[in-house]
Amino acid sequence: MVGTRAMAPERIELNGRFRNDEQRDEERERIMKRFETIGVQILNRTGGGDPMHHDPISSVLADRDKQCAIPEGTASPERGRMLRREGLELALYTFTYMKQIDSVFEFMPAPLGKKPTSALFFRRADLEQALARPLNATLPAQPPFVSNTVSPAEVANIDRLTARNQFTYAFGQLKDGSAAALLTPIGS
Repeated sequence: MVGTRAMAPERIELNGRFRNDEQRDEERERIMKRFETIGVQILNRTGGGDPMHHDPISSVLADRDKQCAIPEGTASPERGRMLRREGLELALYTFTYMKQIDSVFEFMPAPLGKKPTSALFFRRADLEQALARPLNATLPAQPPFVSNTVSPAEVANIDRLTARNQFTYAFGQLKDGSAAALLTPIGS
């Protein structure tokens, strides 16, 4: 079960597959650690604040296990472009199928061990021309999206459509106690 609350799995019965109790207990512990690892990856830990006023957004963002990091590889301009491509595609799909949405804010991953500080922010008006065309006219590459499979024309589209939509962010508190994302354009 995933959500603001979850249940631990039932005790695992291994039904006599082991020669002794020690082997059985070691295997049970290994399996339970695997459940825990999976649970940490998928659990929506939205606690925070006090029981009467939880803040789901800040508690997920502050979660040490869900800080939006990419666990492997080396940051590069090409890799950043592929991440922006994914963000652009998500924004285009959102605006196409959810007509009531006017803006999309997307957190960009940080290197492992670092806090995320960059985001993409799109307004529907920013993407009007791209929204008037089929998605595959703007982003024709097929998965997997790696820099050597994306055409120069698509690279130009990604750069053109995301250049003004990249920001660093910080959270601030408004007078009424609510949170606001404070955006600074990258390159300013």
